[in-house]
Amino acid sequence: MFDEDDIEYIHNDHPTRLYRVNVTGYHAPHPGAIEAFEQRFPGEDFFTPSVSRTYRSLSGARDRVSLLDYNGVAAEVVMADIEWRLHETKDEKIARLEAEIAEMKRF
Repeated sequence: MFDEDDIEYIHNDHPTRLYRVNVTGYHAPHPGAIEAFEQRFPGEDFFTPSVSRTYRSLSGARDRVSLLDYNGVAAEVVMADIEWRLHETKDEKIARLEAEIAEMKRF
Protein backbone atom coordinates (compact mmCIF):
# COMPACT_ATOMS: atom_id res chain seq x y z
CA MET A 1 0.00 0.00 0.00
CA PHE A 2 1.86 3.13 1.22
CA ASP A 3 5.18 3.28 2.94
CA GLU A 4 6.38 6.07 5.23
CA ASP A 5 8.05 8.02 2.36
CA ASP A 6 4.79 8.04 0.38
CA ILE A 7 2.87 9.46 3.33
CA GLU A 8 5.48 12.20 3.83
CA TYR A 9 5.30 13.09 0.11
CA ILE A 10 1.50 13.30 0.17
CA HIS A 11 1.58 15.41 3.35
CA ASN A 12 4.14 17.82 1.88
CA ASP A 13 2.11 18.27 -1.30
CA HIS A 14 -0.25 20.70 0.47
CA PRO A 15 0.68 24.31 -0.28
CA THR A 16 1.70 26.44 2.68
CA ARG A 17 1.03 29.70 0.85
CA LEU A 18 -1.70 30.65 -1.62
CA TYR A 19 -2.13 33.77 -3.75
CA ARG A 20 -5.13 35.74 -5.01
CA VAL A 21 -5.52 38.81 -7.20
CA ASN A 22 -7.41 41.86 -5.88
CA VAL A 23 -8.72 44.52 -8.25
CA THR A 24 -7.59 48.01 -7.15
CA GLY A 25 -8.96 50.10 -10.03
CA TYR A 26 -9.52 50.48 -13.74
CA HIS A 27 -7.80 52.31 -16.60
CA ALA A 28 -7.96 52.35 -20.38
CA PRO A 29 -7.04 48.95 -21.82
CA HIS A 30 -4.03 48.63 -24.11
CA PRO A 31 -5.15 49.21 -27.73
CA GLY A 32 -3.91 45.75 -28.66
CA ALA A 33 -6.17 44.23 -26.02
CA ILE A 34 -9.33 45.49 -27.72
CA GLU A 35 -8.12 44.32 -31.13
CA ALA A 36 -7.17 40.87 -29.81
CA PHE A 37 -10.51 40.57 -28.02
CA GLU A 38 -12.49 41.47 -31.14
CA GLN A 39 -10.59 38.85 -33.15
CA ARG A 40 -11.13 36.17 -30.54
CA PHE A 41 -14.76 37.04 -29.66
CA PRO A 42 -16.33 38.72 -32.71
CA GLY A 43 -19.53 40.60 -31.89
CA GLU A 44 -19.17 40.16 -28.10
CA ASP A 45 -19.04 42.99 -25.58
CA PHE A 46 -15.56 43.51 -24.14
CA PHE A 47 -14.97 41.79 -20.80
CA THR A 48 -11.89 41.45 -18.64
CA PRO A 49 -10.18 38.25 -17.49
CA SER A 50 -11.45 36.61 -14.31
CA VAL A 51 -9.98 37.30 -10.88
CA SER A 52 -11.75 34.43 -9.13
CA ARG A 53 -8.84 31.95 -9.15
CA THR A 54 -6.54 31.02 -6.29
CA TYR A 55 -2.91 30.43 -7.26
CA ARG A 56 -0.33 28.09 -5.79
CA SER A 57 2.54 30.10 -7.25
CA LEU A 58 3.42 33.76 -7.02
CA SER A 59 4.47 33.77 -10.67
CA GLY A 60 1.01 32.56 -11.76
CA ALA A 61 -0.67 35.34 -9.78
CA ARG A 62 1.76 37.94 -11.16
CA ASP A 63 1.07 36.75 -14.71
CA ARG A 64 -2.65 37.28 -14.10
CA VAL A 65 -1.97 40.82 -12.79
CA SER A 66 -0.02 41.55 -16.00
CA LEU A 67 -2.85 40.21 -18.15
CA LEU A 68 -5.39 42.27 -16.23
CA ASP A 69 -3.25 45.41 -16.55
CA TYR A 70 -3.05 44.88 -20.32
CA ASN A 71 -6.86 44.66 -20.35
CA GLY A 72 -7.43 47.83 -18.31
CA VAL A 73 -7.64 46.49 -14.77
CA ALA A 74 -5.27 47.59 -12.00
CA ALA A 75 -4.66 44.72 -9.58
CA GLU A 76 -2.33 43.48 -6.87
CA VAL A 77 -1.30 40.09 -5.54
CA VAL A 78 -2.28 39.14 -1.99
CA MET A 79 -1.09 36.03 -0.18
CA ALA A 80 -2.26 33.80 2.64
CA ASP A 81 -0.08 31.57 4.77
CA ILE A 82 -1.88 28.27 5.25
CA GLU A 83 -1.81 26.08 8.34
CA TRP A 84 -3.37 22.70 7.59
CA ARG A 85 -5.17 20.97 10.47
CA LEU A 86 -7.06 17.75 10.76
CA HIS A 87 -10.79 18.14 10.39
CA GLU A 88 -12.47 18.57 13.78
CA THR A 89 -15.86 17.34 14.88
CA LYS A 90 -18.14 19.93 16.41
CA ASP A 91 -17.36 18.66 19.93
CA GLU A 92 -13.59 18.71 19.26
CA LYS A 93 -13.82 22.29 18.00
CA ILE A 94 -15.80 23.39 21.06
CA ALA A 95 -13.25 21.75 23.36
CA ARG A 96 -10.35 23.41 21.51
CA LEU A 97 -11.97 26.85 21.61
CA GLU A 98 -12.86 26.49 25.30
CA ALA A 99 -9.23 25.60 26.02
CA GLU A 100 -8.05 28.66 24.07
CA ILE A 101 -10.48 30.89 25.98
CA ALA A 102 -9.32 29.46 29.31
CA GLU A 103 -5.70 30.11 28.30
CA MET A 104 -6.51 33.74 27.37
CA LYS A 105 -8.31 34.31 30.69
CA ARG A 106 -5.14 33.31 32.57
CA PHE A 107 -3.43 36.52 31.47
